[in-house]
Amino acid sequence: MTYNQFDGKMIECVGTDPSRYTSTNWYCVFLVNLIDEFMANIINVFHDSVYKTLFVQALNDKKTVILEAEKNN
Repeated sequence: MTYNQFDGKMIECVGTDPSRYTSTNWYCVFLVNLIDEFMANIINVFHDSVYKTLFVQALNDKKTVILEAEKNN
């Protein structure tokens, strides 16, 4: 699979048709974006509580972006 940054907010799969995505496809898009967002924010060493905060923030940010993309497609 080839991935592409979408407006700097979301990684999308190149050459796919989101209107034909199943739940499994959206889970994959969500997971790839969640990992990307999380890894981009853990360059420095943080305490456990900060990791949890970053993870929750990344989870919520990506959920919002992907749900909006799903509505637009």
